[in-house]
Amino acid sequence: MTQPTNQDDFAGASGRPAPEKKPACTRGLAFQLAALGLIVVSGLAGTGLARWLQSPQAVAPKDDNALVLSPRLFPGWNKPDLVLVVSAEQHGYLLPCGCSHPQKGGLERRSNLIAALQARGWPVNAVDLGNAPQIIAPAGLPNVQGLIKYRYAMKSMARMGYTAVGIGEYEASMPLTKTLDEYALNAEKPRVVCANLKEPEVKYPGETKTWQLADPIKGSDVTLGVTGLVGLSVRDRIAKKDKTVDWIDSTPALNTVLKEMDAAKVDLRVLLYMGSISQG
Repeated sequence: MTQPTNQDDFAGASGRPAPEKKPACTRGLAFQLAALGLIVVSGLAGTGLARWLQSPQAVAPKDDNALVLSPRLFPGWNKPDLVLVVSAEQHGYLLPCGCSHPQKGGLERRSNLIAALQARGWPVNAVDLGNAPQIIAPAGLPNVQGLIKYRYAMKSMARMGYTAVGIGEYEASMPLTKTLDEYALNAEKPRVVCANLKEPEVKYPGETKTWQLADPIKGSDVTLGVTGLVGLSVRDRIAKKDKTVDWIDSTPALNTVLKEMDAAKVDLRVLLYMGSISQG
């Protein structure tokens, strides 16, 4: 028996007439028109139809970075003469800790706080007590990042408008000369202040001051002066890590600073004291 060899033969074997073939060009044109129609409908859905179908109750997503303070903060407060932001013990942490929302931490959140206060029209200045560097790298690795992180922390504080920073055990652990050379050698703001460093003009020329007068603060007539002291308990810990750092007695050092602030007619005098109240 002879087997059918094409589509026509199969149709003829069943006794049904073979279907009429459409020209290839007609089928291709129909497919192109259908595809074009789909594109047009998709375009409408992405423009007018999407707007028409949108729920009238829909609202724009909340901007977590909006410079607005919570109404629960400072309720009923009038504009203060000056807002002084005080930070400390950064230990090299630049980025948000990522614990949980909204506990984001880090320099980002601090910067947003200062910007939000300024957006309210309040005059703001900032100081940092010290212990800013990272002295131990993660996972026991060499602390290559320590000085780099310190430099960027200081740059960030400069952009936030900080007037002065103090020093502590962490700055001395790098040791202190390397810490100061990393930033203060080439930048004056924020100024590193310490009134009881011995011979700073010889050991750290141009890198520290006994006290710093703040620049005029926008929206405030208050003049701000900032000094720093390192207490005995911290000096003892520093001596174990950097024996090149020497000190003078704190009382006469601070009296000298106060006389200079009197002459400069400083209204608000801030002492960044790195030490123990009970142990010195």
